[in-house]
Amino acid sequence: MDVDALETRLATTENIKFIYVIPDFQNPTGVSLSLARRKRIIELANEYDVLVLEDSPYRELRFEGEVLPTLASLDTEHRVIHLGSFSKILAPGVRLGWVSAAPEILDKLGLLKLAADTQSSTLNMTAVTRFLDTFDIDAHVSAMRGVYRAKRDLMVSTMTEHFPAEVTVTRPEGGLFTWVTFPEGFDTTAFMAEHALPEARVAYVPGESFFPTEHRSNYARFSYSGQSDDEMVDALTLLGAILNEHI
Repeated sequence: MDVDALETRLATTENIKFIYVIPDFQNPTGVSLSLARRKRIIELANEYDVLVLEDSPYRELRFEGEVLPTLASLDTEHRVIHLGSFSKILAPGVRLGWVSAAPEILDKLGLLKLAADTQSSTLNMTAVTRFLDTFDIDAHVSAMRGVYRAKRDLMVSTMTEHFPAEVTVTRPEGGLFTWVTFPEGFDTTAFMAEHALPEARVAYVPGESFFPTEHRSNYARFSYSGQSDDEMVDALTLLGAILNEHI
């Protein structure tokens, strides 16, 4: 997040309700907020009297680099609502998360949750509780970090080797995604429909869906979390050959 742009927006826009931020391994880019920017966001929230929604489902999946404090731990006025998710550290299908916030905020969130869907799945909550009581969640997450680190390395190295030189790839220190930048004018949506899917059986998330106010077609988010190593290498090698024909 560009904190200077944030300050300008807060100073010039009325009725802003909260600041939404994914500080750790942001979706879709995989990058993380620096400590200085984290501190500045808290300062601005205090100055302009707004809440901060810290969405942090990937935080536990750090492979390397410095562990940075949560915004919630820097909070001095109980403004931060911190969110986490078992979907990213236990099983995707669980669809179960948690929230940490000031009591008066939690009370209102509870009422909103009740009005929206009554409650989360009792079966899922029971299963997660049983897992936490029976197994070591920290050991489980530690093992996951090693797996995802290897997959991150494999994806980035394969892309670097086989994709055209004009294509750049982020190397995230954690999380599940890498962000790929193609040359200006390249349309990742059209390319996936016309070439990546039919010729290489590769799907990704075209980047334009992540730009709410402008059309930017030359980006894509790739996930390294779900494929086998052999599938990943074969698919990206073939995709690279196709890209080299078109770039």
